[in-house]
Amino acid sequence: MIAAGLFALAQEPLSAAPDFERDVRPILAAHCYSCHGEQRQRGALRLDLHSPRLFESVRGREPVLVAGDVEQSPLYQRVVSTDAEERMPLEQAPLSAAQVDLLQRWIEAGAAWPTSATADAATLTTHWA
Repeated sequence: MIAAGLFALAQEPLSAAPDFERDVRPILAAHCYSCHGEQRQRGALRLDLHSPRLFESVRGREPVLVAGDVEQSPLYQRVVSTDAEERMPLEQAPLSAAQVDLLQRWIEAGAAWPTSATADAATLTTHWA
């Protein structure tokens, strides 16, 4: 009987890390792109493309995500902030607990972000003015 129980447990798939395209991008698209997308980049941050600013310091700005560490990831810290002036998204309701959980698990799993759509730092920091 114990062996049968262990066999059943072994057959259950472990909870896989959230998939960026299936799980994370829809959250970003619905809640972040209006301020950090193609048309507008508040704080010189663009979240619709993989960019150097996401994971490394660019022009003296700290990275937005630290793969594997939600405590050091400003994107996550802004999403979970209880301060209305700090919390993201600013112009919308807070993310749901399920959405926050997905982001947390994605970052803790390494924040895999496909580089198929990539922007370079010059593109992201160039402004018409």
